[in-house]
Parts: sequence; C-alpha cells; structure tokens
Amino acid sequence: MIYGIGFCAGAIGGSGQGCWIGVSPDQAIVAGGEIGIDIDGSGGGQVFEIWGASMNMTIMGNYIGVGIDGATPLANKRFLRAASGTTVQIGSNGDGNNDAIEANIIANHFAYLFRFGGPLAAITFRANSFLGNTGEFFNDPANSFNGVVLGTGDAAAITPTVSASSSRAELAGWVPVSGDIHASNRRNAEIHIYEADPATSSTAPQGSKWLATFVDNGPSDLDPATNTFRFNICSLPIASTGAQLVVHETVSDDVSAGSSLFSAAFPLPDVSTLLSISQTAPGSVSLSWQMNGVLQTTPDLSPPTWTDLPGCSPVTLPAGPGSAFFRVAQQMPE
Repeated sequence: MIYGIGFCAGAIGGSGQGCWIGVSPDQAIVAGGEIGIDIDGSGGGQVFEIWGASMNMTIMGNYIGVGIDGATPLANKRFLRAASGTTVQIGSNGDGNNDAIEANIIANHFAYLFRFGGPLAAITFRANSFLGNTGEFFNDPANSFNGVVLGTGDAAAITPTVSASSSRAELAGWVPVSGDIHASNRRNAEIHIYEADPATSSTAPQGSKWLATFVDNGPSDLDPATNTFRFNICSLPIASTGAQLVVHETVSDDVSAGSSLFSAAFPLPDVSTLLSISQTAPGSVSLSWQMNGVLQTTPDLSPPTWTDLPGCSPVTLPAGPGSAFFRVAQQMPE
C-alpha cells in the first residue's frame, strides 16, 4: 500500500531524472503515508528498486514498514536497491527547516536495508527513525561513499565510533571520512546523533530517535582536529533511563555524497529527573539536575512565559526580589 503523494519523472523500479515520494518536487509539501509490500519469499521484496541510474530521487515523510500509527508492522524484506549512478535523499535535506517532518520511519525489514549496486550510487539519509530492522544495514558496504573513499568494505574502517569518554554532558568520537579540499572539495562531515533502537542495539545498531546534527570542525565542535569530534549534548532530549546513543555521518564532495553505517550503541547511565535548588551564598542560588534538557524559567504560572537559560548543570543565578519558577524541558528538534 502506498498513500500520500508522489511525483516521478521515471517509474519506481525503473530509472528517471527525478522522483519525489511523500513530498512535492519543490519540497514545500510533505505528505507521506504508509508504504508496505507483500513478501512472497521469491527473492524479490524491495520496497524501492531502481534498475537504471535515477538522479535526484527524494523520499520524505513516509511510514515504511510500519502503519501510520507508528506501531502496526508492515513487514518488508529489503528497503532500497539502487543502480550505480543513482542519487537519492532519504529524509531531511538538512537545511534546518522542518527536518523532523521530512524524516521517514523505516521499520521491520528482515533482509538488507540498502544495496548500492555500484560505486557511483549516492545515498544520503538524515533524521529518519530506523526501528526493528534485523538484516544487514548495507548489503555491499564497499560501494558506500565511505567504502569507495577508503577502498574497503571493512565495517570497522568505514563506520564512526563513539568514544568511551563520552557522557551525558559531552559526546566524543571519530568519523572515518571528513573534509579535504584536495579530494574533490570534500566537505566536513555532518554527524547525526540518535537514541538507538533498543530492540536491535546489540546486533544491528540503528537510530530510532534523531536528536541533533552537528558538523565536524563546525562551531559546536569542541575538538579542533578533523575526523574527531566532541559536542556538548546536555540540552538534547535524551531519555533519563535506558538511553543508548548511536551516530552516523553524511559527507559530500563535488562528485558524490553518502551516509555511513551507524556506530555501535553507547549506553548512558540512568539519572534522576529532579531539579534541585539551593542557596550557595548570600544573594545567589544554584540549580542542579542530572537529566538531559534545557533549563527554563518563568516569573509567573498564570500563564507561564518560559525562557531558556543557557548552560549545563549546575547553574548559579542571582537571587532578587519577587519569584521565579524553573523546569528542565526536553525539546525535540524541528
């Protein structure tokens, strides 16, 4: 079943110069729906199969392998098989506008998710939710962007890692491919942070909840070296219990682009959701908390006018006349 909107210059399963699934060609309207296929065990079972090179294919805002309620399984075998020379964007375009709405839910595939079909297939994915996919993420990793750049299909060589020094305050790690102006003007890696799907985190790591995207050596990177990163994550909306983080990267150059495999899942400690307030000195108060989120304040609750306060725990504020109310809020990216 396919609901929503779709525009194609060529048929799905064929080739063409533009195919927009769940979104209008100008990406102004995102109106995806359920996409599921019947599995007959005959060796087929791709949700999308592109036989010939298709340029500028876009898949946004769909429920793939799951009902529009986000829960009912519509089990699929494989997600995408793309011929060499194809360019396809799955989920957000990364422009910071409506990124969460542009994302797909991609769930319940029991064979591979992606097959590149050759070294010139450029597949990028951002901000999607991957859930319950139990097969290989990449069927032919040597043909992924990182695999082609590094000349290997070895997962350890082409997959980002999260450093053991990471915590709820900072996430550190390494990406195998990033900026190099001498390599077709390769741009610095986009590093996408997710909560991991708990059902598959130990066997097939994948991101179920997109949290944020940063750029290697960008303004939020606290590590000045290329290919290594360290980001402040204390304000991200991470669950207080049972949270595991995974990352993947997206890199582009003047010739091609691609997204990587997900890192191994990194577990975070469970923490309290209490906000503590104490007087540390005359004329000042200290607020401390363990959970991830943004500290907010309002002078009144009728109605409240919540304002973000910068910084991680603890925060010290001057104590003045009147009253103030505080909370730690978890704000999902837009």
